[in-house]
Amino acid sequence: VSHFVTPGCFTDKEASERCTTVYLVQKCIPMLPKILCEDYCSLNANQDKFAFSVVWRMSKEGEILSEWFGKSVIHNYCRMSYGTAQRILDDEIKDEELNLGNISAADRPRMCEKVKKSVRDLNAI
Repeated sequence: VSHFVTPGCFTDKEASERCTTVYLVQKCIPMLPKILCEDYCSLNANQDKFAFSVVWRMSKEGEILSEWFGKSVIHNYCRMSYGTAQRILDDEIKDEELNLGNISAADRPRMCEKVKKSVRDLNAI
């Protein structure tokens, strides 16, 4: 976000006043302009995004063995809410409910399993 919103600019001041995106029953009042919230700064399914990443190699006890900080490109395979992640952990979700974007029907079963395994692996940490 900081790439698009420089400190002190109009958008920064407006976002500071709003503090957060407000979700109502039939409406959303975003903290930032729609193009930033829904496209440039959003982790949409099946898209690459530029990022600043921290990569830690950790022991099973949680000790950091090595670390790397730097610019990266991340690929988001699935857009999901916390509720969707919880349903994966509770084994209550069907593959067709996962938002994988424009992925081919042939790749869908493999990608669904990959996403579910990733959620379970992160939960186990």
